[in-house]
Amino acid sequence: MDRINLERALLATFTYYKPLHLYALTPLELMRYLTWAPQDKNQQDKHRISLQEIFKTLDGLIAQKKIIESNGYFFLIESPKNSYWQRIRSRKISVEKRRVFQQIARFYPYIPYVRVVTLTGSVVRDSATADSDIDVLIASAPGRVWLTRFLVGMFTWLLGKYRHKTLICDQICLNHYISIDSNNISKASAHLNPQILSTAHIYAAAMPYWGQDNFKKIGETNEWMLQYMPLINNSKIAALGFKPARLLLAIKLTIEFIMNSCGIGVMLEQSARYFQRMRIVHSVNEKQLEPVQMIIDDNTLLFHYPFSRSKLLEEHFYSNQ
Repeated sequence: MDRINLERALLATFTYYKPLHLYALTPLELMRYLTWAPQDKNQQDKHRISLQEIFKTLDGLIAQKKIIESNGYFFLIESPKNSYWQRIRSRKISVEKRRVFQQIARFYPYIPYVRVVTLTGSVVRDSATADSDIDVLIASAPGRVWLTRFLVGMFTWLLGKYRHKTLICDQICLNHYISIDSNNISKASAHLNPQILSTAHIYAAAMPYWGQDNFKKIGETNEWMLQYMPLINNSKIAALGFKPARLLLAIKLTIEFIMNSCGIGVMLEQSARYFQRMRIVHSVNEKQLEPVQMIIDDNTLLFHYPFSRSKLLEEHFYSNQ
């Protein structure tokens, strides 16, 4: 592997997470989140990078005075001086927020058409603050993403845990829904935009709670992510591994079968799509959101996720075009 290219990738990875206030990263995290430009040379070599090569390259960046190491954490030299201690505090906060998530998420597998429940965002990356919300990705059965969003959102709202406007701290942020057979966010949709790159990072830092097999299928369907993050499968985050009651799951599947057989499922999906689209359009106009801040179709719903842009990332991804 070309040392210069690996250095660029490591620096781009540090830079990507800087706006997300994740300054200090471990070598294993850098390996998991390592960010490449699809047009970089030596495509095959990118998939064979070892942790030893990561360590060696990090040592070289320290010698060049581009990064600093503190107790096993590495960060850019211009990062805040308290980056290490900030990360330790964030790790403790994130553990507590995972417990909050589990208290709510244990009910999600019993909601009709839910197939995957996954924790994402700062809580998984151990970079949460005391005021952070809890990002959750929900995967639905094929053709039921709008109805699933309505049912999960309504249930979360009834529990008083729905993240809304000023209600943020420890609230559930349901900002990402996807059908388990979705591959619509393809590499052909853009050579590179922050939406595409951010989506790859969402899946790299995902902690499955229930439905790990279905979540794995989503990753296999969207192999384009390996062009941006080739080591995404080499250092996976451990799943939380919730096991729901089989009887309740059987009841849920029976309800789904009845709804699908008599056409109620299709009718409710169409109604949910119509009313939610109207509300989304109203919200976009009211908040003056940019199109890049969301993906909305019948397979994927992604709302308001922070996208990292920087001069270094721009140079990394466009310099070889």
